[in-house]
Amino acid sequence: GLPLGIYWAANYLIDMLNYYVPILLLIALYKAMEITLPYAWAFLLLFPPSQVAFVYVTNLFFKTESGVFAINAAFHSLIGMFLPVTVFLLRVFPSTALADTILLNIACIIPTFSCVWGIY
Repeated sequence: GLPLGIYWAANYLIDMLNYYVPILLLIALYKAMEITLPYAWAFLLLFPPSQVAFVYVTNLFFKTESGVFAINAAFHSLIGMFLPVTVFLLRVFPSTALADTILLNIACIIPTFSCVWGIY
């Protein structure tokens, strides 16, 4: 078999390529359509290393790979869609400012939220 370091380095490289191909296409699409989102490209390019590392760490808490994949896919889909909207709505009302601050500080450790919130 392969040495363990080479195995994990190859997996990391493939995972990064799986993220960077669509991200580079998205950035090219933004340029072609002349959509200006300041610094969105930076958030999109920094997203794969943080996301892959986050998923690898969460992988340690599960016994089966299929369980990890299903839960991570659902978790990041929901976080990416609903948590930024929730934080935004908490920000609108002055009475929920403390909850907004607490939730924002906790959510920033999740790469999906940080990328979406940074582009917003």
